[in-house]
Amino acid sequence: MTTYHTNGTHEMPADETPTPTRGEKLRQNAETAAQGVRDGAAAARDRAGETVTRSMDEGARFVRENPGAALAGALGVGVLIGLALRGRA
Repeated sequence: MTTYHTNGTHEMPADETPTPTRGEKLRQNAETAAQGVRDGAAAARDRAGETVTRSMDEGARFVRENPGAALAGALGVGVLIGLALRGRA
């Protein structure tokens, strides 16, 4: 049991563990929440990396299997970009 003195100080027996203050509880909750956010962000980053890799592999496979269509698509995109930039100048 904690002993309180008239001068505002108090003593706690050595075998008694201190109760966390409200600020300490808030800090612990914030640390737990931050760790959850970090874990979620790492998982999302991993999934995004896998998606990008899979998309690149599929794109490369399409170009290998359909080189004419890939070339025509690239030409079409180039023409569209050229027309868009010419209209601005």
